[in-house]
Amino acid sequence: MKKNLLILLTLLCFNHSKGQAVFSKVYYDASLDIYGYSIVPSPDNGFLICGNKFNEGLIYKIDSAGTIVWAKKYAIGSVTKFSLIAAAGDSNYVVVGNAATATTERLVCMKITASGDTLWTSRIGGANLTSATSVQQTSDGGFILSGLTTASSPPYYESMVVKLDSSGGLEWNSLVTTGTHSNYIYSVKETPDSGYVAIGTSDSLNHYRLMLFRLNSGGTFLWGRKYVSTSPFDLQGADISVLPDGFICLGGKGLDYMLMRTDTSGNVLWGQSYWVTSFGQCLSCNPSRLKTTSGGGYVFVNGNDPFSGSQSSMACVDSVGNVKWFQSVLMSPTDITETSDSGFAVVGLGPLYGVRGMSTSTNPQVGVLRTDSMGNGTCTFSFTLFTNSESMVFYPLSYTTSSPGTVSNVQPVITTDILVTDTGCVAFFGGFEEVIPDNFISIYPNPATSLTQIYFAKPARQYDLSVTNVLGQEVFSRILTGEETRKFSMDVDFPAGMYVVSIRNDKSNYSKRLLIRD
Repeated sequence: MKKNLLILLTLLCFNHSKGQAVFSKVYYDASLDIYGYSIVPSPDNGFLICGNKFNEGLIYKIDSAGTIVWAKKYAIGSVTKFSLIAAAGDSNYVVVGNAATATTERLVCMKITASGDTLWTSRIGGANLTSATSVQQTSDGGFILSGLTTASSPPYYESMVVKLDSSGGLEWNSLVTTGTHSNYIYSVKETPDSGYVAIGTSDSLNHYRLMLFRLNSGGTFLWGRKYVSTSPFDLQGADISVLPDGFICLGGKGLDYMLMRTDTSGNVLWGQSYWVTSFGQCLSCNPSRLKTTSGGGYVFVNGNDPFSGSQSSMACVDSVGNVKWFQSVLMSPTDITETSDSGFAVVGLGPLYGVRGMSTSTNPQVGVLRTDSMGNGTCTFSFTLFTNSESMVFYPLSYTTSSPGTVSNVQPVITTDILVTDTGCVAFFGGFEEVIPDNFISIYPNPATSLTQIYFAKPARQYDLSVTNVLGQEVFSRILTGEETRKFSMDVDFPAGMYVVSIRNDKSNYSKRLLIRD
């Protein structure tokens, strides 16, 4: 086994799988922090990425090989951050985010050309709007978007749904209040009847409930539902996909990802949970996204805190929630989109840290991976994804709405930017080489929280077991004999992070990755 202290993990950066281009790029600035939160394909097989660089909004275009075509910064107020970018249907793009001054925060919605020039920019006020959570072009050429508001007294967080016309003018807005409890609308989509459906999370006495709302075309709320699991776990809502006869909802059940299928009235048809390291949903942060695929399925990413040592991942399922593939990702992914050749492009954050609490002088980075149709790439590795059927029920959700929103036109200050590009994966501090010939050992559950089982394909007279963290420090050791060389139960009372389980005797020397979550 090879141990490395404070290493920069670099993998091969370009590969071809079944004719599909696969690459891995890292973008950064030598002195300023940059972040990438959303990615959208362009007609020339490139991509546009949005986020922020220090206190300015950042958008940059890359070609099909990941080479930067242009990069621009946008300043609206003292702090600007872009959260989402989407195609506008006329070869242009729409970008949403938030802009702050010394006293206020506002949502911004900006339409840009393929070269990043602004066509119009709308600043949305009327409440302290701290983050934009979704945007979609509507069938009338306008835009529907959602965002979160904050206050210093209960309910602390509320949600706003805003409808703009094709020129960025305000058509209507609704601020949603659910009593004294916080609520977070993360996604709003147009429905076939020209109405809308919104999904999010209701926080009731520290118990989270997935919530759905239906709105008509004029923004009037028709009904609200809150969903609970029949098992003792909280539910959260993150994103929604609209079908002709209902909805597919992405959310979390406890620490697991969850998909829920409903009809147009919100009645649950089926539910499926997926055991990953953790759902990773920060209630006031960028939510996880559900994207449809050309094969009629869905793909989503699970981006954990890069400092947590936890596993980040992406998964693809079919139309009824069956897993097609699951990949662990060597960055903290924030968004994913399908490419023209049925592969995928993923944007995320780095560097990653194998041990919680590590720190270095490395500035935040943005990673972009292009994978094949099975999620294989130079910075991904396959994992087994465990699933479980779920039962959910809903109750009426009490809410009130108001219309405090205002819109003003603004002109961002735009400057050309320069980013440094590297090939390979985002920086990883702490690491090891995994050696597992012939599936000699398996570990379940992995990731684990308190107890895990080690299974051996070949029992022996004795094995020496050692567990080390990614700094090479041994945290557990034991000599296994008898039945323990078939199956060994191990308490994993270690800090959350990545570990190496090593098994040795006079004939063998094997190692396998173990992930510990909180």
